Amino acid sequence: MEDISLTSYNVIRSISRSRRFCLYQASSIVGANEVFIKTPDPMRLKDSELAQQLLKEAQTHIQLSHPGIRAGFEAREDNGVPFFIGEYIDGVPLAAYLISEDTSQNPQQNLFWLSELLEAISYAHSQGFVHLNLNPYNIIVERSGKLRIIGFGKAKNTWRTAEESFGTYHPLLYVPAELFQAGVALPASDLYSWAALAYQLFCGVLPWVSPVTVTPVRGAPEASQGRPAFYF
Repeated sequence: MEDISLTSYNVIRSISRSRRFCLYQASSIVGANEVFIKTPDPMRLKDSELAQQLLKEAQTHIQLSHPGIRAGFEAREDNGVPFFIGEYIDGVPLAAYLISEDTSQNPQQNLFWLSELLEAISYAHSQGFVHLNLNPYNIIVERSGKLRIIGFGKAKNTWRTAEESFGTYHPLLYVPAELFQAGVALPASDLYSWAALAYQLFCGVLPWVSPVTVTPVRGAPEASQGRPAFYF
């Protein structure tokens, strides 16, 4: 396989930036294919642990091949900068989608989405991979209406680095007790997170009450108008 460097791409736009990573939409100089590029934040380039986390995420997605999961292309270092190059998905995070849309009014769509997620999760499990961070921030709603899972291979305690965005629920609320309390990672952990998402899609709220509130969501049921706001 031909080596690829960051200079092989033209950045189209910055998708997002946190205290840990920067995400870009870019196009290949040869072929003009659009891709997703993830690199550590410039202030964290010497953080070897962060670099290893990024490369693990990239390598995991490279090994997974399913229409419901982001495809990974490259996991490399360029002049000491680790980067993950993967499929660019034209859509919005489910977390952002839930701000503007009342999914409780669309049960057929919910059934379709949940079936899609189960198929993708089941495939990953069959390949020996467990997500452990399944939540609305790691699911993208494509413009076509289909869902795509991202974030395989992240550290199992990634929820600890959550940052505020979108005005929706904290990732911790999708973490099963065995993972939160004892760090035990099981395939069933993803099913717990999937079930929490299912409840949220159909009811407009999670199956428990959070004491932190933010601005009411347009069109959402009255019971769902108090939500903590985080992103990672």
